Amino acid sequence: MSSSEQTQASWEMWNTLYQSVAKHISSGELRLALAEVESFQPESADTELRSRILSEKAGLKSDLGDLSGAKKDWLLARSLIGPSFTRYVQEISLADLCVKTENTSEALSWYRAAFQTCLESDCSGGGALARFLRLAGESLSDQDQRLCSAVVSHSWKLLKLPGNPNNADLHNMARILTEAESKSL
Repeated sequence: MSSSEQTQASWEMWNTLYQSVAKHISSGELRLALAEVESFQPESADTELRSRILSEKAGLKSDLGDLSGAKKDWLLARSLIGPSFTRYVQEISLADLCVKTENTSEALSWYRAAFQTCLESDCSGGGALARFLRLAGESLSDQDQRLCSAVVSHSWKLLKLPGNPNNADLHNMARILTEAESKSL
């Protein structure tokens, strides 16, 4: 079996397994879902697949209260891939985990990392922007203001929104972007 066939087969096995995992999650059986995810050993060394599996484990661990285990898995998952929507979600998840543990400084750093990933890939950053602004409050540093404005402009173009964004009103821009993102799913 070629490497690409092996990768395809591993993704198909993961997708099949994930149907069972999703049933466990929807019925509240998170420990069973986690056990299934942990039992999956793909034959492929595909880093995107490994990253997704680790992210799923991290999310389940977080939901079960194992925050340090979740953080460890999200960090490893993030290290396996470059800028992409998957990495953006992992960085938001790390930030949200830091919010849960009341580590505001680290949470803000992870939202900034999500901004950078957004700017380096084809994903919109409205979700990270809304969370960041909620946590950062009203007074942003000049550097954060510029970064947030860049995310707004990038996301605005990516979502093909009409007109030009008003970067003087970041809270409203975050609202508009998150609404547009939810419609594009």
